[in-house]
Amino acid sequence: MISRQFLHTDPAIAASFLTGCGGKGVSAVVDPVGDVEMYRRAGNPVSTIGFERKYNRVFAIEDRERFIQQMLRDIPEPPPSAAHTRATNLGAPAHVI
Repeated sequence: MISRQFLHTDPAIAASFLTGCGGKGVSAVVDPVGDVEMYRRAGNPVSTIGFERKYNRVFAIEDRERFIQQMLRDIPEPPPSAAHTRATNLGAPAHVI
């Protein structure tokens, strides 16, 4: 199973999704943006730093602080129940609300 998300910032802010089966050699791209070669090459279930630097705009950023800012830029706030869910998953006793 291949499942990979691509986040785009140019020419528009968008997300594309590649999903497929490596065993069958088939895949599909949902909402493609830009050069389709990027998706074709990304069908590999593994990647290399060279591939990511060439096709993943974030990995082309050489400045450490700018890279960190880009990676953290669009992370949404956690839902209100996130802390409770995390505690439950870690085995903490459930509390009564």
